[in-house]
Amino acid sequence: MSAIWPVNTKPVAWGTSRVTEGPVVPPEGERRAWPFVIAWPPSGQNVQERYRYLTEIQVSRSGREYRAARRDSPRHALEFSAVLFEGRLRDWQALVHRALVQPLVLPQHHTRLPLPADMPAGTDVLYLAEPPEWLLPGLDVILGDGPQREALTVIAVEGNLTFFAAGPAQTWPAGTPLYAGLVGVLEQAHQADLVTAEVATLEIAFQVRPLSEPTPAPGEPERIFNGREVFLMRPNWVQPVSQSWVRPVDELDYGTGPTTRYSPVPFAADTLQATYVGATRDQVQAIGDLFHRMRGRQGEFYAPSWLPDLPLREGLTAGATTLRVQGQQLAEAYAASLTHRAVFVRLAGGELLLRQVESIALVDDTQGRDSLITLDAPWAESVPESQIVMAGWLLLRRFASDDLTIEWRTSAVATMQFGMLTLEALPPEALDTGGL
Repeated sequence: MSAIWPVNTKPVAWGTSRVTEGPVVPPEGERRAWPFVIAWPPSGQNVQERYRYLTEIQVSRSGREYRAARRDSPRHALEFSAVLFEGRLRDWQALVHRALVQPLVLPQHHTRLPLPADMPAGTDVLYLAEPPEWLLPGLDVILGDGPQREALTVIAVEGNLTFFAAGPAQTWPAGTPLYAGLVGVLEQAHQADLVTAEVATLEIAFQVRPLSEPTPAPGEPERIFNGREVFLMRPNWVQPVSQSWVRPVDELDYGTGPTTRYSPVPFAADTLQATYVGATRDQVQAIGDLFHRMRGRQGEFYAPSWLPDLPLREGLTAGATTLRVQGQQLAEAYAASLTHRAVFVRLAGGELLLRQVESIALVDDTQGRDSLITLDAPWAESVPESQIVMAGWLLLRRFASDDLTIEWRTSAVATMQFGMLTLEALPPEALDTGGL
């Protein structure tokens, strides 16, 4: 990862060893660790984490897009609730006078590790056998939970040693959680709902300061097809999946007599809105990584429809480059389509076969009048129809919004709802010019 602030010109020294240089955080006054407990369900709401990119999109007359990302790093915000009791209401009332302008450091609940040993007060160096990737110079971390939390600033990392600008004010025992910290401010304004004279609930909106955290560095995609990555996660059908279509039209109407309608865009773009569940931290991160690799709406990727779009007449034959689909409707509707130019076949063993469509034509023989899809590559082996779970369209898509909200149900389980817009299936080299 690259530094997010200018690098110190003077190296930090430890004995006779030169330590990794750290970024300089601009002075902005005292920063304080968030002192209240985040309330998870059932006592509070789900923690909502939002990322927001900024994409400029220019659309040609024919519907092709040129998309340019205006942010390398997304805006980052969180919304959560807190329950105040046993004197904490007074602490909130005292804090809020400065909290709307004073920087706070909020722990990232899903990014943490336990202290391997006691950390005495004043100790400004920490030994970790395997320092995590998120422990970087210039970033803030949080020690502990509750009102005694402390915020420390990492100034350098060398091997197994992490150096802080100053040590903690108290001794922290082994096993104390060390969180990655987020530096930011509370949104204006906040309201506390007083349940009793001593108990209150808060709904907090927290804005992370831009450039105070590393630029996202997502890992490599799991699968690449035709020069783009493939989004393989399936939607959660417990929540309804909505699909909408739009196609720009020009209508000529003189006010009397017939009207004429014409569309300069040769296809209807559909938007699929669905909910996805990350049952583990890795699954949640997989969607977040895709969003960061795409920089919101800027990039494009393939995604299976996960619908039985293609009712096959027969199984797959080794060496063949065709799919025979029942009925003639498919050929009549999609033979000249600019969007439906790839297919997927899901097998009973979980394997997903992907192919590009060369052509779609009618076939009329003793088996009936069907649609025959010619593909770009032969099947490697024969597969009987009984071993095929589903065959459908593999569509080129982009995110419909520059915003992604991760709704954390627990510290490891989250749901995400977002839309994907279908694009014209242009060749990969068209990415260099935006497709115009």
